[in-house]
Amino acid sequence: MDKGESFGILSDAYSVSKNVILDWMNEDFQLQLSKIEQCATAAVYCQIIDKIYPGTFNIKKVKWNAKFDYEWMENYKVLQTAFKKNGIKKNIDVDKLIKAKYQDNLEFCQWLKKYHDLHWNGEPYDPIARRGDGPSAQLYYIAGGNKVNPMNKAGSTQPSAAPRAANRPSTATTRP
Repeated sequence: MDKGESFGILSDAYSVSKNVILDWMNEDFQLQLSKIEQCATAAVYCQIIDKIYPGTFNIKKVKWNAKFDYEWMENYKVLQTAFKKNGIKKNIDVDKLIKAKYQDNLEFCQWLKKYHDLHWNGEPYDPIARRGDGPSAQLYYIAGGNKVNPMNKAGSTQPSAAPRAANRPSTATTRP
């Protein structure tokens, strides 16, 4: 059965602007994202799939405060598991998305927005309750050099809840 995973490049899915996508994510998932590149951690991608197919995978495994590539990879594994469990045949090009490049993440966001619009059943969804209340459930991003918790509508600065792993090299890269 075709679940609508294939949208050609000429599809209206790919004409949705970054502002429309960011507004949708911020409103529906109670975030304060300012750049598409912030989605490269895959945490938001996982939550979108959780909204469409609630309870079909363990969203509590998502690392919302992931700062390092190896943490992002864990989120992509959760996303791939969710896709497989829900029969979504869309290829997730992790190697491209994890680089946090605007165009690659925009196209994946556009695809997810279209997929969401086709498959979400309209049931109420509480994104904060689904994320949980632990420190790993909070998404942090860099804004003006400060770590900002997007769940905090005031935009106040928050300390990072993810201490650097002691066994990781000091050259680990962080992403925007």
